Amino acid sequence: MATKNFVVKNGLTVGTATIDAATGNLTVNNAALGTLASATTFAGSGANLTNLPGANVTGTVPASTIAGTVTTAAQPNITSVGTLTALSVTGNVAAGNVKTNNLLYANGTAWDLGGNPGGSNTYVQYNDEGEFAGVAGFTFNDATGVLAVTGNVTTGNVSGSLGSFSTVAGTLTTAAQPNITSTGTLTSLAVTGNVTTGNVSGSLGDFTTVAGSLTTAAQPNITSVGTLSSLAVTGNVDTSANLVTDRIIGKTSGISITAIGTNQPVTLVPTGTGAVAVSSKRITDLATPTASTDAATKQYVDDVAQGLAVHAPCRVASTGTVATMSGGTVAYDNGTAGVGATLTISGGSITVIDGTTLTTDDRILIKDETGGNLPNNGIYVYTSSTVLTRADDFDTPTEIAGGDFTFVSTGTIYNDSGWVNTDPVTTVGTDDITFVQFSGAGTYTAGAGLTLTGTEFLITDTAVAAQAYGNGTHNATFTVNSRGQLTNASNVAITANAEVLTGTSIASGVTGSSLTSVGTLGSLDVTGNVGAGNVSGTAGSFTTVAGSLTTAAQPNITSVGTLSGLTVTAGIVGSVTGTASTITTAAQPNITSVGTLSALTVTGITATGTLQTDNLQYANGNPWDLSDPGGANTNVQFNDSEDFGGSANFTFDKDTSNLTVTGNITVATGTIGGDAGRLSNVVGANVTGAVAFATTANSVSGSNVSGAVSFATTANSVAGGNVTGQVANAVVSGTVYSAAQPNITSVGTLTSVTTTGEVKSISYGTSRSNVTVSTNTVIDEFDPSTYRTAKYVVSASGDDGYQSIETLLVHDGSDAYITIYGSICSNVSADIVELSSNINGVSGNVTVYATTSSSNTNLNIVAQRILT
Repeated sequence: MATKNFVVKNGLTVGTATIDAATGNLTVNNAALGTLASATTFAGSGANLTNLPGANVTGTVPASTIAGTVTTAAQPNITSVGTLTALSVTGNVAAGNVKTNNLLYANGTAWDLGGNPGGSNTYVQYNDEGEFAGVAGFTFNDATGVLAVTGNVTTGNVSGSLGSFSTVAGTLTTAAQPNITSTGTLTSLAVTGNVTTGNVSGSLGDFTTVAGSLTTAAQPNITSVGTLSSLAVTGNVDTSANLVTDRIIGKTSGISITAIGTNQPVTLVPTGTGAVAVSSKRITDLATPTASTDAATKQYVDDVAQGLAVHAPCRVASTGTVATMSGGTVAYDNGTAGVGATLTISGGSITVIDGTTLTTDDRILIKDETGGNLPNNGIYVYTSSTVLTRADDFDTPTEIAGGDFTFVSTGTIYNDSGWVNTDPVTTVGTDDITFVQFSGAGTYTAGAGLTLTGTEFLITDTAVAAQAYGNGTHNATFTVNSRGQLTNASNVAITANAEVLTGTSIASGVTGSSLTSVGTLGSLDVTGNVGAGNVSGTAGSFTTVAGSLTTAAQPNITSVGTLSGLTVTAGIVGSVTGTASTITTAAQPNITSVGTLSALTVTGITATGTLQTDNLQYANGNPWDLSDPGGANTNVQFNDSEDFGGSANFTFDKDTSNLTVTGNITVATGTIGGDAGRLSNVVGANVTGAVAFATTANSVSGSNVSGAVSFATTANSVAGGNVTGQVANAVVSGTVYSAAQPNITSVGTLTSVTTTGEVKSISYGTSRSNVTVSTNTVIDEFDPSTYRTAKYVVSASGDDGYQSIETLLVHDGSDAYITIYGSICSNVSADIVELSSNINGVSGNVTVYATTSSSNTNLNIVAQRILT
């Protein structure tokens, strides 16, 4: 692989700069050469760059021998000076990287920068008598960021954790150090100023007694403060131990002691003969007692004083028999003499009583059993939706002795009501149990038609509006229920029966009416005008009108029967029905409907939105059948004896947009555009474009053929015509004459060819589009025995920009050489692609490669080759 320089045959002049082709000399007035020029000598008064008085050298002068001393003023643009034996700089040297084997001090002592740094890895370097040195006691770990010094550190301010420092002998005195966060274990610490800190840990014995008040902000980590004379806490005091104190006094309000959790007690425990004293105050909000040691409410004591045996309250009371409430049948099981007795429901269930949804263990007062089921009444516990179990305080004769009182706490009807059993029981399950209401808001219940609000009965509102009913045009109607209550009232319009009306005329004072129908009239005489909206009826219902019937515009007349004549001065809107012969009208744009016509003749153009018809006919009466196109799918439709027709020889594929005709296409005038492949017998015509894959392209008499006639087996007898373009693989008998044809690139094997002008052997290589480029991607290759040189135009694009390149190539049979004589790139820092070439050792072909460092690079190439 080799890259050759671009050779300028006759020299090159750009502006005031000239390159002489014979000598290679560059003549230029002022040159800012940068890194572009390389030469042994420079012509002119400054030969060999010596003694350039007053001259400025800008840019790089690489690999040039400079005799003598070069003295320059400050030259900020000199970036490279080659290899110098010595360089003295009196000012500062600003550079990126400085490469040298020896760095000397100003006194000539050397720093050894070419060897290894002193010591092992992580050792910090220092100057040890002109050499780098390092010791294990002075290290830096770049992974952890830790600097370790085993000896003493003398410094100004030190920040970091105290655990990283060695023990300090003697006294460490510091100025105010806000960043000291830890000091390890101190035997003592004297602070003359304030100590501001986060958390202080240690035993209380480590602190000196604080005189006066110690005030702190919220300190969640203080767990013990010794003995305090007082303590003010604005938040909660949270402890899992005991709070030991002689007195608890409310701060701004009463004191509340609340247990946490489920069924947790609050216990007051006096000692010895001590008592719980309430200082002659009341204890309120007690529950009804259920155990012998429970405190009693005043209500309970009052009830006992009245001879009542008070039982725990029930949540709800029954509103009917258990069978009625459950919708099923009920079986009573007396258990063991009443203990564990149950009511079991079949075919139904109970989940709600008196508007209250029941939960397990709810106490229920069953009070409404009657007849033989009276012994089943009592206090029950809700076991499930089908089982109620007698309460254990109401299941023995001792507990059911008469005067048994219970209170009902919830319910729509019986909320806050009290009930008492009037019957003592000797045998549970046999003796009747009867409950009557004793007290509470439920003492009274509202009957039908009444509403009970507190202690006030109100008549239930029947929603009858308060107003007058009945007048000259309406009758008053009322509905009364079984309790004599008026439940509905309304006004009903009076409907007059014409059969009972008397008199023969309507009073002249009647000028308006709401009548919409007058029934069937035998006749109607009107001497004046009739004003109406729509008049409907059959034509036979009207009396014949002699003379002319003149009406104002009547848009609602939809039928006028059979007319012998009709003169219309305006548009007819609506349908015209009847059996009149022919209706002739002038142009009537307002006719929107003409009813059902047996026939319609239109001599002008019919403009319509949607045309609905079962048959569309030609003017001669033959129908077009629009419901079934002719032929199979894709068949193009044509008039086949006044009907739609289709043929497999005339098709259109909507997916490919191909129109296929297997027969001949006859064009009387005009031209056929596009690809004229498979055309034959084109007599006297001009054919433009490629005639591809033609088996016969002969007899093109007197015609001009331009374009490619590809793969034609016969292209003879092109008499009197001119053939321009490519005739590929065509056998031509006779002589082919052509004018200058720059596009003929191959004519097959000729026994001889005579040319009067220049023969150019040029092949246009295959252009390639969207070639994905990485490293040494092949973008073109050809047989070196066929072509000697090639020219390429390349367009490249990638994430870094766009580039256009024009390249020449030549090979000598062993290697291939390219030169880029034109390149432009949108990226100023680097090209998108680099091109190279060789003769491939595997394929033997001349090969052109492209390499990129830009991501997502694609390349388009146009190639032109010249034969060997």
